[in-house]
Amino acid sequence: AAVAAKAGIEQQKNSTRDKLDEYTRLVIGKYEQSINRLLGDFHAGFNITKTEHGYPGGVASSSYQILINGTPVDLGDDKTPLDKPSFRNTLSAGDKSTLALAFFLAQLEQDPDRASKIVIFDDPFNSQDNFRKDHTVRKVRDCGESCAQVIILSHDPYFLKRIWERLQDRAADRKSLELRRLGLLNTAILEWDVEAATQG
Repeated sequence: AAVAAKAGIEQQKNSTRDKLDEYTRLVIGKYEQSINRLLGDFHAGFNITKTEHGYPGGVASSSYQILINGTPVDLGDDKTPLDKPSFRNTLSAGDKSTLALAFFLAQLEQDPDRASKIVIFDDPFNSQDNFRKDHTVRKVRDCGESCAQVIILSHDPYFLKRIWERLQDRAADRKSLELRRLGLLNTAILEWDVEAATQG
């Protein structure tokens, strides 16, 4: 009876895994297309390819390669030798930031409940050139149009000014705040004057 029960459980497990595999193939395919479209928008010069999924150690996970100038580059890990091309030594800090942003935006695009979501961007760019910064501002604004609210946190007042100016036609919907230290232990949320903070 135990052997028969075990066989039944194995069959159920295999059936469930087949369904999960099929679902994952559909979802990963959509994500790969969305991410690559976003990377194209950012003029990243690379995209992702060979997106696959597996169950290492019994845990579902996915992997991919980066395609640069037609050459696939493995993600690698902390054990990958530095002389072998990998994610760590092939992409610049700006490229990594752009890839992370593309992943996040693709996830948001696929979310059917995004209209009710509050989206927070925490320093959404790092080492990006002017074109990518401007495109990031455009994408942040697009999120504001499709989500309930967008909050942007940044240490860069000039990036925040770009967003502020891009929302000129939505002046009633924008708010500029700062976290200001009070004494040694306290912090207050206060109005922040974008124009004064970024004056030449």
